[in-house]
Amino acid sequence: MIERNRVVLSKLIIIFVLLLPVGIYAQVSNYISNVEVLNSKEGEPLTVKADLFQVAAVNRILFYYKLFGETEFTEQEMSLFGAAASTTVSGEKIAPPFIEYFLRVELKDGTYEAYPIGAPNEAAALQVSIQPVSEKDRQIIVLSPTPHESVSLNDLFISISLLRVPPSIDNSATKVFVDDNDVTQMVLFADDLLLFYPENFPGTIGEGNHVLRVEIYDIEGNFYHSITTDFNVFAEKGVGIYAHTFNTFFDLKGESRNERFNDEETWYNNFDGKFRGNYRDWNFNARLFITSEEKQYLQPQNRYFGEVSNDWMFLKFGDNFPRYQELLLDGKRLRGVTGGVKIDFFNVQASYGQINRSVEGRLLSTFSATQAFEDSLILYPNVIKIDETTYGNVNYGTYGRNLFALSTFAEGSNYKFGISYLHSKDNDESIEYGGKPEENAVFGTELKLSFDRQRIVFENEAAFSIYNRDIRTGSLTEEDIRNLFGDGSLLGTNPDDLIRLKDYLEGIITINQYLGPINPEEFSSLAYESALRLNYFNNNFKVAYLYRGNDYTSFGNNYLRKDIQGFNINDRVRLLDNKAFFSVGYERLTDNLQNTKQATTTFNTFNTSVSIYPRADFPNITLGYTRYDNNNDLPSDSIYAVNNGTNSFLASLSYDLNTGIVHNARLSVSTSSREDETFTNSDAKITTGVLTFNSNWSDEFTSLFSAVYSSSEIAGFKYSYTTITAGGNIKLLENKLNLRLTGGPSFGDLERIAVDLIVDYNILTNFSIGLQSRYYKIKDLSNNSIVGLTARWIM
Repeated sequence: MIERNRVVLSKLIIIFVLLLPVGIYAQVSNYISNVEVLNSKEGEPLTVKADLFQVAAVNRILFYYKLFGETEFTEQEMSLFGAAASTTVSGEKIAPPFIEYFLRVELKDGTYEAYPIGAPNEAAALQVSIQPVSEKDRQIIVLSPTPHESVSLNDLFISISLLRVPPSIDNSATKVFVDDNDVTQMVLFADDLLLFYPENFPGTIGEGNHVLRVEIYDIEGNFYHSITTDFNVFAEKGVGIYAHTFNTFFDLKGESRNERFNDEETWYNNFDGKFRGNYRDWNFNARLFITSEEKQYLQPQNRYFGEVSNDWMFLKFGDNFPRYQELLLDGKRLRGVTGGVKIDFFNVQASYGQINRSVEGRLLSTFSATQAFEDSLILYPNVIKIDETTYGNVNYGTYGRNLFALSTFAEGSNYKFGISYLHSKDNDESIEYGGKPEENAVFGTELKLSFDRQRIVFENEAAFSIYNRDIRTGSLTEEDIRNLFGDGSLLGTNPDDLIRLKDYLEGIITINQYLGPINPEEFSSLAYESALRLNYFNNNFKVAYLYRGNDYTSFGNNYLRKDIQGFNINDRVRLLDNKAFFSVGYERLTDNLQNTKQATTTFNTFNTSVSIYPRADFPNITLGYTRYDNNNDLPSDSIYAVNNGTNSFLASLSYDLNTGIVHNARLSVSTSSREDETFTNSDAKITTGVLTFNSNWSDEFTSLFSAVYSSSEIAGFKYSYTTITAGGNIKLLENKLNLRLTGGPSFGDLERIAVDLIVDYNILTNFSIGLQSRYYKIKDLSNNSIVGLTARWIM
């Protein structure tokens, strides 16, 4: 035993010696102090958390991510609570070897800042490695409950299969934990099957969210592997004669929080309520979030959502995030209704609601029409006509914008064919002081075919858009069209073509001189993508071609990259019985499709990575390299010149050690170096990463340690600092009281001391109160603090 402890101690020392000297860097930001990515594992939800320096000026924060080999970033809005923001990406979208991501902080004055600054164009996005599902993970199968399942307390039972574990495993030594509580003695061992019925042990598992952990050991007693999953338990409540079939679950949480930043204090009051229920084959979900931050001069901060569904239909109302074709509408927040019906292979889905709430502008000053024309003030972008005699200088507001989307598609196990339509329009009467109200219509189609048990997949998606950038004057008459576009017109369009277009589209979109594309034969508003996927011999191969016209516009996907065409090709190979993974990809894109720019820029991207997951007692390792080259061949002294190259490296190590005390070490480092050969010389060097060391000393006590070193140099501006954080979590009073204390200093260009204290106390089984407090002192600024009190009731 002494010798074993000595070996363990030696391993821990070696880990610290290897990891601690390594620098960990992060990007300087005016609003974000730190970004943490949790649970980066294939097929499991990925959570991203961002800590903020200040929140008073922040309207919302958006998270953008894309997988290895993808061209487009996917947008997802983060939840903003106090001085932190978070979001979770669905596990079905997470795959190795890594994802690229950046954040966009949108401010209340309409401006925004990216993290890292300049991403994704002027600076490279950040990267985080994704751990593939290992062979060990596949050996332990949790049959019931399934991950994230909600189940009633009366119907709950836990079933675990060890059928796939190797002969060297001692099934009888398996340990089962629920919320870190060892329930192994209550588990029935039946050969390769483990069964646990909580109803036989009242009080073992209550209502709420729970974490299930299974640990297996070899015949020599050595720890082999563990898996973790989660589930939710709710109590049954009867309704009439169907009391045994109607189940409900409520989770209610209220919060009052005070934030003090630079002698300015702000109170926040929030309420968050969740409901889940089922009646026979019907499922019900609802959520209500109300905050004192709801202001008429901002987009909605309050949120409400409800859903009713069964096997053949669903209906969502309130704030929902409908998904159609990626080119049309993909996860944008819509306040309205989304519903769908599935009858055999035939599906219909529709959405209607508001994507922008009207926010009134502000009149800054007025002047006469005579002065406006004499001083050419009418040419200024923020000058509008008030009436026949008066003009005004305004801060533009935001028009209310409604959206309607419809999709019909036939879908089977080996095919999918669908057509989609989207229409979105600003309400030009929703505000008095606004800019140019706009309108948009998009027509799309998609086709997917698969063969040989989906080892061959052929995917196609195409869309055509029509966009009117100013609908204030309404549609033109035929006489107006001939006067504007006839002989001698500078607009260069055949009026007869526009009249024919008007006949086709007048019921769909406003037809006037601001409508585009005027010349659809140039395909400027066409977008399409074709991809072929092959999955043979442990290779996951994909080749794709894409085209995005410079006029393509969809109000349902504002961040879609336009004016681009080209191809990408990538391959992921599993080697050595899933112990090693090799990935490689290449993408070549060009812009200036309609010759609207000074020159054509070519964008070349090369990606490669290797991941090693040995089953021996050795760290898991992921190494990645990316090269970006952008060039338009113009002389370096031209203001339009583009000539830069970026090298990015990623290294990730993880090591788990279990000797009765579970230790976990994680190190992830990524560096980016950009060289700009134009006269702007906007070189940049950025390195980001995180180092953590966590230990589970007992069911009641865990500790953590992290070290962060941040360094960046952008266009000659340098900024660096070091942050050390240590803390722990302890459970007292039979786990009714939970205390978490972390803190540490930052020094360098950022001199700060931060301390966090979280206290949770379960007064009753289903009722708890909590205190969350943060104190941080930044040099030359006032003491800053956040103190919040929460109450939670589950029933």
